[in-house]
Amino acid sequence: ILGSSITCHLVQHLGSVNMTLVAAAIVVVTLVLFLVLERCNKAHATVRTASLEVEHHDLSMFSEILKLIFTNRFLCLLMMLVCFERITPDLVQFLYQEVLSKLASGRDAIAALDANLERWRGIGELFVEFFFVSALLRYLGTRIALSSSAVTVLTGLAGFLMFPSPLIVLGIFHADEGIRHSWFKAAKELTYTVTSRDVLYRVKPIIEMFFYRFARGLAGVLIYLVSSVMGYGYQGCVVVGMLAAGTWVFCGWQLGCEFRRLEKLALHKVSQALPVASVQLQSVS
Repeated sequence: ILGSSITCHLVQHLGSVNMTLVAAAIVVVTLVLFLVLERCNKAHATVRTASLEVEHHDLSMFSEILKLIFTNRFLCLLMMLVCFERITPDLVQFLYQEVLSKLASGRDAIAALDANLERWRGIGELFVEFFFVSALLRYLGTRIALSSSAVTVLTGLAGFLMFPSPLIVLGIFHADEGIRHSWFKAAKELTYTVTSRDVLYRVKPIIEMFFYRFARGLAGVLIYLVSSVMGYGYQGCVVVGMLAAGTWVFCGWQLGCEFRRLEKLALHKVSQALPVASVQLQSVS
């Protein structure tokens, strides 16, 4: 909300190019906060009971990490989810930018309009995160949380094909952004709780950065090929977006099922370890 408000009020005075310097300053502040947090947390070890162990893989090698990702069902589904979570919104954003360019004229005016819409969506996200995310994850589970944004995009794009209204694109874009920034990302982070520290610190960065950036590049290539080279325009991007959203639904649902299985396995390990720990405590006392 604060970031959108800053952009909305300053972009008309500083211009959209100079606003990148403001963003860079905020990133520097974030980096300092991150380093402080790392220093504070250094002395506190986290005990994890994981059902996904990777002792037989040398995770210091990039090739071994890739091999692990593609041979492990859970990690492969997670990687595909991250890829299609990025490809699909980029296709929607292409349509969204086309709509914004028709609603406002000039780079600064478009940036101000976009920031104002982001601000109102941010207010809605804050309300949802406070009152609904925890309940949704608790009662509906990760499968719904991981696939709901994709379902929203899929149905919205199908509706846009039949009724090509710019308001539908605005609704799809901000609904997807709101869902992904609230319960989707919470559910995705939750899935890592069944993994070991090795997966968390060595495999997760590859999935969340390498494959994430690769997916963004792939989305850009798809948009260029479909809209410009093949000449299908925005209709072609809508169809590709629907295919990507459908794949995202499948990956999200299957990942939720696999997480549920690994979670039960982890809980079983905990229940097996508790009697042993109790006996050890009694012998010490």
